[in-house]
Amino acid sequence: QPSTPIVDAGFGDGRMLALFDAYGFNPVVGIEPNEKLVNFSKEVIDDLIKRSILPGNIHMVHGDFTNLQAYEHAGVPFTDIPYFHIGINSKPLEKLAEKIQRESPNGTKLIIYGMIDEGQEPKLPLQLIHRMRTNDCLADIIIYKK
Repeated sequence: QPSTPIVDAGFGDGRMLALFDAYGFNPVVGIEPNEKLVNFSKEVIDDLIKRSILPGNIHMVHGDFTNLQAYEHAGVPFTDIPYFHIGINSKPLEKLAEKIQRESPNGTKLIIYGMIDEGQEPKLPLQLIHRMRTNDCLADIIIYKK
């Protein structure tokens, strides 16, 4: 649902932030624990905004996406976020899913991207509602819902 907030938890090089912004999510919040990746991504995203390629509704934060301080720094309350995106990374993924289960309103979705064999989906305290493989068969997108 574009025009609603989305968080990219562990945004890496920022490509998903750019995609979410281009599709109209607002705001797009990226929280990344690696400060070097945050600085690199800020340069690239700022350039895309300056050249009017992206609208610029992106907030990038260096921090822990399982900690409320990161969301406060981004200016978006954790409970106001209906969508979270994360790459397959078991420990942070489990911590984020547990936080969503405890603190998010019903209907909140967690979107996981990575190569995950069918039947090997992460066991999370959320309901698995959708699974699809990308057209190039290089990754899966799995959606859980509170």
